[in-house]
Amino acid sequence: MAFQGRCHDPRINLDGLSKAHLHLPITDINLCAHFEARGVCDERTDLSFRPKRGNHDEPPRANHFSFWLGFGANETVVLDVTQPGYPFNPYASDDYLNTNTCLVRFFSEKIPSALDMGCVYREQNVRQGITVAHIIELIKENERQGFLFLSNQKQKVGCRHWVHTIAKDLERAGITSRGYADAVLKHLQTYYGRYQVQGRGGRWLSGATWAPRSEFRCAEMQMGLFPSVRRYKY
Repeated sequence: MAFQGRCHDPRINLDGLSKAHLHLPITDINLCAHFEARGVCDERTDLSFRPKRGNHDEPPRANHFSFWLGFGANETVVLDVTQPGYPFNPYASDDYLNTNTCLVRFFSEKIPSALDMGCVYREQNVRQGITVAHIIELIKENERQGFLFLSNQKQKVGCRHWVHTIAKDLERAGITSRGYADAVLKHLQTYYGRYQVQGRGGRWLSGATWAPRSEFRCAEMQMGLFPSVRRYKY
């Protein structure tokens, strides 16, 4: 793995990646759940159908997940998968709904982050000397940037499938400890959410406290397509 910091594949975006982070040894790999939608990838049931209150159960919930590659300080590099053009409003134009290609993003981020997310699992048994450059090369070698989302009404689905596949790649390459991918899968199949608090005027808002929300049904993981890997069973 000899990646030197240049990537000519348009499906891998390094625009937000600090060069200072490219060759720093990674001390921990964190799986983070996002509490808001990220692009058009949404694995809940058909969001174009809006049930009337009291007549239908609300659709099962699902988080978007990403990897946060830590360096033992308050800086990290986020590994995320979304669609080309992100961020955008998927309902403002059908252009973004007509493509299933993915965009693999690496970008530097401060801790604590302004992003609405939380760390649900931390892998500290990272092979010594592994850097962000190695992770980029691993993705390229396995052609994970060739992933295709599947369409589900107004959404695209498959981001959790992509994250689980990357976890498998990391474990197979000996970068993480044995059992890492299975541990990641367990969290991908759990819904995490913030508790609501009542603000001024009686409006309910998302509070600071979050946890696994077992009172809500988690949506089933949906598949996507890789160039050489068609399906995994869960």
